[in-house]
Amino acid sequence: MQKNIFYPKNAIRLCLANQKQEHFDGILYSCVRKEGFAFSNFTSFIMLTDEILDYLGTPQSFQERRTFNTKKRHLCIDQLMIHEDCSYIYEQSGKAGTYDIIITTRQKSDWQGIVKCRNKILGEFKSILELMYILI
Repeated sequence: MQKNIFYPKNAIRLCLANQKQEHFDGILYSCVRKEGFAFSNFTSFIMLTDEILDYLGTPQSFQERRTFNTKKRHLCIDQLMIHEDCSYIYEQSGKAGTYDIIITTRQKSDWQGIVKCRNKILGEFKSILELMYILI
């Protein structure tokens, strides 16, 4: 019998193809889709991750979004499903870097959490700007 491997719902694996500020692209993986989500810049990475966290409901956003558009921009919610066995995430890696980002809270319209690389903590961040500083 295969053992289920746990991956936190509030975490994403970031597999970078390019790590430079002007060419920040790659694929992010979470427990909601095995194929991952491609992104082409830091802004699209933030938007995708925020939508995944909203879908999961964890960590809960402390401020409700105000928008006239009820549709999400990137994700097709009907194609998402929370997977209990997340061993596929641990098999993924990026050419320029692989990071596990654990978002512990979302306060003041920002993220707070830690960044890991190969199970070692690279740093803590209290804002998306600090996260960008750690990654780039």
